[in-house]
Amino acid sequence: MELCEIDWTEDKCIERTRDRIEVDPHTYLEKNWMPILDMPFHYVRWCNPLQITKVDPETGTCKNILKKHYNLELPWELRGGSQVIPWKNGSRICVTHEVDFYHNPGYHKDAHYYHRFVIWDKDWNLEAVSHQFKFMAAKIEFACGLALKDDNFIITYGYQDNAAYALKMPVKLLDNLNWENRKSWINNGL
Repeated sequence: MELCEIDWTEDKCIERTRDRIEVDPHTYLEKNWMPILDMPFHYVRWCNPLQITKVDPETGTCKNILKKHYNLELPWELRGGSQVIPWKNGSRICVTHEVDFYHNPGYHKDAHYYHRFVIWDKDWNLEAVSHQFKFMAAKIEFACGLALKDDNFIITYGYQDNAAYALKMPVKLLDNLNWENRKSWINNGL
């Protein structure tokens, strides 16, 4: 992971600094941290178990400040995608991705990417995890942004590593998804 300082002009974006964040232990998936928008310099590093990391922008170091294990059978590499945004009643929501690697008969590695919505309460207890879904049924697609505008989610995602899209999804469609763990969040108006 890296922190960058940028300046915007009318016609371009200028990168001023780029500083690597040092982590211990380092894994090959450090590129997938999710910024927590209402907690500056805090990131969800992993979702299962949940690990929240705080970065010191002055030193480029980080410290794990929260780790929670859940009793759900979810893939270990349920990982980053979008930002983690504030949701209803102090909860937070994001879109993650996971990868199903397999080898085809020619012994070539291949993969399918899937997404899930994840909802935590204000204390980072897991409230709900959707079943896997795809945006466009491609093998490779990954969510990289989430925003809430009016009664819609705006979700940005990459497609086949060669195109980018923005999807407008009415919030009420969350009720139509299948969920791994639904607790009582729908009945409580979340």
